Amino acid sequence: MRQIAGKKCCLQRILVLALVFSLVAGILSPFHAAEAEAAYQGKYMIKVNRKMSTVTIYERQSGGKYKAVKAMACSPGYGTPLGTFYIPAKYRWQLLDGNVWGQYCSRIKTGILFHSVWYYERDPSTLCNREYNKLGTIASHGCVRLNVQDCKWIYDNCPIGTQVVIYDSSDPGPLGKPETIKITSGTRTGYDPTDIWSKNNPYNKKAPKISGASSKTVMYGQKVDLKKGVTAKSTTNTSLTSKIKITITLAGKKVAKIDTKNPGNYKVTYQVTDLLNRTAKKTITVKVKPQGDPLRLTGVKDKYVAQGNTIKAAAMDGVALTCGKKTLSNDHIKVKIVKQKKGVYRVTYTASYTGKKTVEKKAVIRVDYKPAISGASSQTIATGTALTKELALKGVTIKDDRTSKSKLDIQVSISYKEDTMKYKVVYKVIDEIGNVAKKTVYYTVVEANPEPDNPDQENPDAENPDPEKTDPVDPSLPDSSGQKSEEIEKTSARTEEVYYGSTL
Repeated sequence: MRQIAGKKCCLQRILVLALVFSLVAGILSPFHAAEAEAAYQGKYMIKVNRKMSTVTIYERQSGGKYKAVKAMACSPGYGTPLGTFYIPAKYRWQLLDGNVWGQYCSRIKTGILFHSVWYYERDPSTLCNREYNKLGTIASHGCVRLNVQDCKWIYDNCPIGTQVVIYDSSDPGPLGKPETIKITSGTRTGYDPTDIWSKNNPYNKKAPKISGASSKTVMYGQKVDLKKGVTAKSTTNTSLTSKIKITITLAGKKVAKIDTKNPGNYKVTYQVTDLLNRTAKKTITVKVKPQGDPLRLTGVKDKYVAQGNTIKAAAMDGVALTCGKKTLSNDHIKVKIVKQKKGVYRVTYTASYTGKKTVEKKAVIRVDYKPAISGASSQTIATGTALTKELALKGVTIKDDRTSKSKLDIQVSISYKEDTMKYKVVYKVIDEIGNVAKKTVYYTVVEANPEPDNPDQENPDAENPDPEKTDPVDPSLPDSSGQKSEEIEKTSARTEEVYYGSTL
């Protein structure tokens, strides 16, 4: 046993002497960092990008080249030196500037170490939380700060003599820059969440948590938002909601989404992983119920509407929505009206109700314009001539763009005012859709034989009386045919109304 112990002691001395010799040779040798890196043959090489606060670990491959295998966020300082160095010593705990302590320290050069974020005392429960949350930024006096997990990895895996290259670049490195863990306890001191080797670390018993996810039943066709109300917190109580991943299965097969038009029991799994690589998972069931009685949209048809009516009111006239025996409010019907051309509208009806398949129907609405009355105009009528309906309708025609003449009726209303000696004639036409057209004209009564313009002109009838002329006939007496003459009763106003068909 003594011989074995003596051999181990000799071996350790030889290794120390070899290390000292290599360090002295490195100081005295004039070759550059690139040459030193090429000559270096250790298992790992550490590169520190001071500008981007990133550490990248490279592992030597079988061919002698180095490959990036691990990245760490760090906090160097403006005083961190650039260059190539070799780890000469390590310390489990080390007193740092400011009478504070660091764990798992690996020396880079005199006064410069890899170490944990500092502690007020040599106690893992006295971590400075404020400084811990600065990881990933330039914050130290010159040392390279890391979380406990990362500085312990270097302490455990990178032996004395491991090469360290410190440089500045805008590119963090081939593996990028990792996110940093934040502490939200609000206390001055505490534990490093990555320090799983401290038995009393409360973070060792914590894990991420998903809240707000619960099983539910939804109706056929109902919209489902699987993220609504669901949140997640990390081990250190920071939000992970944006990192929640959702997987859905139906009858054991993975599906992209919950199709509420395909009834069944959907299994929804929420999963989230925090920066401590701890995972929370929660599975719920979303049951989609069958449709049941379908929606029925009735009364949708192509139609004509009278000029002046609103298209939307006309579109909903006679339209109804039912589900089984239940009549639903028309508020569940959305109407889209698109004008195709003058007087022609395309109407799309979309009816929806919770748990029911949406129903869509289309129709065309056309505007029926008012009839046109032609041939009616104001004019004169001789004294003694009776204005009858037949006479008022002489030469009057009507035209409609849809209703046939056989179905059009003209109403004629005649009234007379003696003080103005005028007949007022009102024509009124109503087509089968309900459009009303009116036209008013006036007949002015004038003398049948007005006095000549020259008062000195003799009356030729006086000098040459017509032997065939007879005395005027008393209109109250019967004529030669035995019938009384038509007499127009002169009143202050007289009104008559009659309906005439197309035979007039």
